[in-house]
Amino acid sequence: MGYANVIIAQYAKGIVLEKVKSRGFNPKSIPMVETVPRVWYNQELKSTNFMVPGLAAIIMMLIAAVLTSLTIVKEKENNNYEQLISTPIKAIEIMAGKLVPYILICLIDVAIIVVVGVFWFKVPFHGNILILLLFTLLFLFCALGMGLFISAVAPSQQFAVVGTAFVTLLPSILLSGFVFPIDSMPVFIQGITYFIPARYFITALRTIFLKADTGFLVLYKEALFLLMFGTFFMTVAAKKFKKDLG
Repeated sequence: MGYANVIIAQYAKGIVLEKVKSRGFNPKSIPMVETVPRVWYNQELKSTNFMVPGLAAIIMMLIAAVLTSLTIVKEKENNNYEQLISTPIKAIEIMAGKLVPYILICLIDVAIIVVVGVFWFKVPFHGNILILLLFTLLFLFCALGMGLFISAVAPSQQFAVVGTAFVTLLPSILLSGFVFPIDSMPVFIQGITYFIPARYFITALRTIFLKADTGFLVLYKEALFLLMFGTFFMTVAAKKFKKDLG
């Protein structure tokens, strides 16, 4: 079959040359056309331009989800949960008190990553800082909800840490496009990546950093998915938390 294909290709090439000669053209005078791929963004193909923005998602997931997963279960193991319930503080106030410190820590971490990435690693930042802040808050909404839910159902701190690592941290590293391109994954694995919130946040971060014409309309799908995941996890966590308080 291979030899036959070569014969057919040579025959077709001969026909083309004959047609060109019949029209008065010299085939040797025709310039060669060479296709050269062009990279629109990250033209130098620096890996740091892709890795540094993705680190923000991994660090935020580590702080927001893993550390938040220890908040409620730690109170239970230290026998402080009954005292916390007996106080006149409302459930929403307890949740806010548990989550606000981690929100501030994550925002500071993102600011440090952006400053270090731009000025130390020379990662270009062409986007809007307000859009970056919006997606940071949306992703925090998801990560904190996941961590709070695991903390409410976990029987011990060890279970909370291990469970959070398997449910949130490892998928965020392996299935979000941070290390391996999603397009190169098997089709079944690609379907699973749609349920990983870090996928949408990393896509938004790389777009905000590297594309100069980035607007909210370009990333509205990522924002919508993050809002949906965050609402789901935070609602489930709040119901479980209120049930325990009741």
